[in-house]
Amino acid sequence: MKIIFYNVINSLIVALGLWLICLSPISAKSYTISPVTIDIELNSDGSATVHEIRNFNFDGSYTFAYQKINTSPNQSTNPGRTEAYQFANFSLCDKTQCYRQLAESEIAQADDARPPQTFYLLQNPNDIYLKWFYRSSTKESFILNYTITNAVTLHPDTAEFYWQLVGDEWEISQSKIKVIIKPPKGTDPNTLQAWAHGPTAGMISIDDEGIISYDLNYLPAGEFFEARIILPKEIFSAGASGTNTKEKIITQENKWIQETIDQLTSVRRLGQILAWLGGGLLIFNLWQFRENLKVFNQFGKDMKLPKVSISDKLWEPPSDIDPAQVEQLLSGNQNLTPKSFTATLLSLVQAKQFKFVRSDRKEGWFIKNYKYYLEPTDRVEVLSSIQQAVLDFLNQIPKQKVKLQGQDKQVIALDKIVSYTKSHPTTSRLFLTETLPKLALAENLGENYFDQTALDEYKKHEAKIWIKTILGLIASFGLIFLIATTGYAPSILISFLSTMVAMASLFGLIITSSGKLKRTAQGAKEAAGWKAFERHMKDYKKTAKYPIDSIILWEKYLVYGTLLGVSAKALSQLPIQIPPDQTQMATAYWGGVLSSDGGGFNIDLGGMQSAFSSLTTASTRTYGASGAGSSGGASGGGGGGGGGGGGGAG
Repeated sequence: MKIIFYNVINSLIVALGLWLICLSPISAKSYTISPVTIDIELNSDGSATVHEIRNFNFDGSYTFAYQKINTSPNQSTNPGRTEAYQFANFSLCDKTQCYRQLAESEIAQADDARPPQTFYLLQNPNDIYLKWFYRSSTKESFILNYTITNAVTLHPDTAEFYWQLVGDEWEISQSKIKVIIKPPKGTDPNTLQAWAHGPTAGMISIDDEGIISYDLNYLPAGEFFEARIILPKEIFSAGASGTNTKEKIITQENKWIQETIDQLTSVRRLGQILAWLGGGLLIFNLWQFRENLKVFNQFGKDMKLPKVSISDKLWEPPSDIDPAQVEQLLSGNQNLTPKSFTATLLSLVQAKQFKFVRSDRKEGWFIKNYKYYLEPTDRVEVLSSIQQAVLDFLNQIPKQKVKLQGQDKQVIALDKIVSYTKSHPTTSRLFLTETLPKLALAENLGENYFDQTALDEYKKHEAKIWIKTILGLIASFGLIFLIATTGYAPSILISFLSTMVAMASLFGLIITSSGKLKRTAQGAKEAAGWKAFERHMKDYKKTAKYPIDSIILWEKYLVYGTLLGVSAKALSQLPIQIPPDQTQMATAYWGGVLSSDGGGFNIDLGGMQSAFSSLTTASTRTYGASGAGSSGGASGGGGGGGGGGGGGAG
């Protein structure tokens, strides 16, 4: 199930990375249009004077804008008019000046030259194309003025103004759209009827003076916002001819209104159905959250660690179990860090399977240091399964002949252990991430530190709770996207709550599954002892007052201190006063030398710090891959390969 979790997290990381990559070029150059203000005045001669102000908010450098205005009515909607709209008196301005209209002879070069504060018009069969040029990277308000000379359609018994205020071919959305349409002076407001077409969030109103207002907060790209008004025919002296009647127009609008009502009703019903589904999903996710906690409390939650003494510190290790066992006991997790490998290696020196030896002199080109080696012995000892596995792993590393203390010796250099793990990534990774953790877990289970029954029961439930939790989350996300199309507030709220519960359930499962190894009462007591010893080991000042007078205790400090995160530098500062009868053995196996005062023992742990450090961090991550089944990460450098490229927006 950890594989499932890692795949989910990796998918989320990849999705987030792709989103950021896609976002970057857009963010580099983008713009919005908000607000939009349009004033239209209907004149008694059937014309309309239009005054449009669009506020462009630029992020990046921009040099032109364009607008297309359709000139032919859409016959598929039966508008009752076939005559094209005619235009005159175009002008384009910003807040400080009006732009010069380019002559026909200048238009051919305009798109390349982009002369600032100019514009041109193109009359196409079905539209008028307007393009203007400027230099801006902040905010600009562009004011477009023009006259529709035959804006009003004169039907047999009514006049009509039918106009798309914002068309559906804009590149981007527009927001805060405010439109004012004024009928000719003297028009009786009670004779006006008006409709709006577009998003249902749009609003229309007629005030006491007959001024018609259209408001829309947001218009997505690809949608239009349209006005339709009927007025008394007699107030106009001219206009385009039409064939509709007032009754037909009203009937047509009522039909569209009813279709909208039916559609909204259907959407509302769907929203209500989805709300019930969301409620059921919410109950399922709450129940699953409870089940996850129940499984964890039964088979994963550890009891509180007991206090081992008044000070809650131990001066000696509570037992002689393997360092890998200790790490699992303290973390409650099967996984091990390279510290367990290093500490087990040191325990093999303690068990007299190797001797630590140091080079006779410092080596290196610029920075000279002693080199450290492991010299195998012929001693036979009973080893734990973990120690034996590490010993077998070390015996795979080729030995080298080195002259030490005047003798040729077959040894393993510490830095060769590091290079071996890098040159054999698959073997090393499997050993350190699978073989060693499994052996440690077997030891801990066999010695009754972890609860075997709880582990078996957790494994029975693990697959089910992971699958149900992930399915609940996927269903909740899917429901959110589906409900968003309905706009039904209760279902949106319920689906949001369901998603939050599902996410909480997933994150809770991630956290609790990392500690699914449940300690027994004996294991809790053992872990508490190691916690107390760890506190003592890291309490440098108190330790310094009490010299270590036993090679056995000193070796334990070295082995378990390495596991518990005490640095080699700190270990080298421990006061060691080993009796003379133990000094020879210490010197033989730990590469030590007699201290200058002749009465103690001192090992150059400070000098071994770099060797320990590289050994402890060597093995879990590899770079590149070699052979079937291998894997690894990317290293720095390179850049000599072919291909590549990129893109963006102008």
